[in-house]
Order: sequence, then C-alpha cells, then structure tokens
Amino acid sequence: MSLRQAVLGGIDSAFNAIGDLAIDVLLHPKQLDGYDFSTGLTATSPSGSSINVKAVEMGNDKDGKRLMIKRTDLPRPDLYSTVEYGGKTYRIGEKWEDDAWLVYLTLFDMGVV
Repeated sequence: MSLRQAVLGGIDSAFNAIGDLAIDVLLHPKQLDGYDFSTGLTATSPSGSSINVKAVEMGNDKDGKRLMIKRTDLPRPDLYSTVEYGGKTYRIGEKWEDDAWLVYLTLFDMGVV
C-alpha cells in the first residue's frame, strides 16, 4: 500500500469514526453565464449537479462558519456556490483551502455580502 493510500484510508477511517458529529450537506453548483450562438442570446446554466457529502463543522472564525470535507468527496470546490444544511442555505466564500486531503470552506449567511 502506498503512503497516499494509507493517508486516504486514515481520513476515511476518521470520518467514519466521528459518526453523528459529521453532518450531511448539499452543495449547489454555480450558475455560469455563456453565449448561445444559435439564438444570439446570453444563457445561464449550472456548472454541474448538486451533490450530497459528509462534512464536519469547524465552528466560526473571524471570516465566517467553516466546514471540513474530504477532498475525494469534493475535488472541485470552485464549481459550487452554496451549501445547504440544518434547514439553512449558506454562500461559499471566494477563499477556500485545499491541502490535497481535505477541503475547508468558509460559509456566509445568504443575506451577508
């Protein structure tokens, strides 16, 4: 087993071990603006599909609420604009961290710009 596979296995084990401390979140894709050459109009379409993933709430910091998600579950965080959980929808901040193992998203209330 390679070192990379050992680390990924450890991350999977950690997420399994925390059980109900992990929460289910639904990520919604960004809307992309484009141009439809057949009609000559601008068009808006989603960058992909919504996905469900397990996440860990890391609490709040000075920038907003933070979530930690396995990198294997969210390989392209830049394709998503909002996160829904606990009956509330949050906007994903422009800055997020990716250490190749885990992704850390900063979330804001939808009313906060």
